[in-house]
Amino acid sequence: MDTLAHTLWTYIIYFSHKLKWWAILIAVLPDIFAFTPHFFVEHFVGGQIIFDALYNFSHSFISVLLIGLIVFLFARKYLILLGAWALHIFIDIFTHPFGYYPTNYLYPFTSPFMFAIDYRTFTFTIINYVLIMTILTTLVYFYKIRKKNHKNSVLHFIPAAKFHVFSPLFDLGCSILGLGKT
Repeated sequence: MDTLAHTLWTYIIYFSHKLKWWAILIAVLPDIFAFTPHFFVEHFVGGQIIFDALYNFSHSFISVLLIGLIVFLFARKYLILLGAWALHIFIDIFTHPFGYYPTNYLYPFTSPFMFAIDYRTFTFTIINYVLIMTILTTLVYFYKIRKKNHKNSVLHFIPAAKFHVFSPLFDLGCSILGLGKT
């Protein structure tokens, strides 16, 4: 998937999280890490080999796991941000077809390649961005309502859910089910 779409999907997932901008940065790092050096070394001998190694490393759940262990040991409270990196990889598994940067998600081990819908097609791009804009509009709308009527919100009475990443979606579900005024 393109980097802008990765950014927007991560923004949706981390909408209410106080570190959402760090999550967005982490979500786009796999592409920045792989493609930025590619622009500088593609004309040199071995440029494609370097790119392939960087792309495979940055798009591997094994890499996320190894970095996750380090973060767990030294900065545990930031571990949730690695979910943005994992989301990036998960999306790429199903949107990069075999002939165009297939995601070797178990690198350095061999990954069984999944059926993928090519994200570069016009139809996929339109559907993807319509979904993104619809969800973002809904999140912003319910966030503003929740902020305006916070004391009447269901989340006000459930402290554990108050800081949940999906709290606007939780409020939406509660309002649909009639469980509280949002």
